[in-house]
Amino acid sequence: KGFIKTYGIHAMELFDSEKEEKSEIYEKAISYINEHYTESDLNVARVSENIGVTAIYLAYIVKQNSGVKLSEYIAKLRIDKAKNLLDNAPEMKVEDVAKMSGFWQNRTFYNTFKKYTGLTPTQYRILKNNNENQQ
Repeated sequence: KGFIKTYGIHAMELFDSEKEEKSEIYEKAISYINEHYTESDLNVARVSENIGVTAIYLAYIVKQNSGVKLSEYIAKLRIDKAKNLLDNAPEMKVEDVAKMSGFWQNRTFYNTFKKYTGLTPTQYRILKNNNENQQ
């Protein structure tokens, strides 16, 4: 009985330390992504290499913590940044918004933006401006 209790406590300690390690890896990955999202070559391999884990392990940890694939996390972050620029810099060209959000090909930007918002960047900007003017 004592062995089982000791083994159980040891197993829980290992689980907790593994959980902390995964959390630390996740936080490092998210921090790195937030610092480098504007770079067009940001991908799972680069993030995993930077924090010293395999791409498969990193993908697993990100999915466990955020509920989405790492590539989707990066895309959503970039779209959120693009929406912010479209909202707050009406004079900025859509192509410049794309580059400042980490999209170096306009077609990829338009397709990704439409996938996550249901609108093209121009439609989003017009709709946002119309809504603000009505208030």
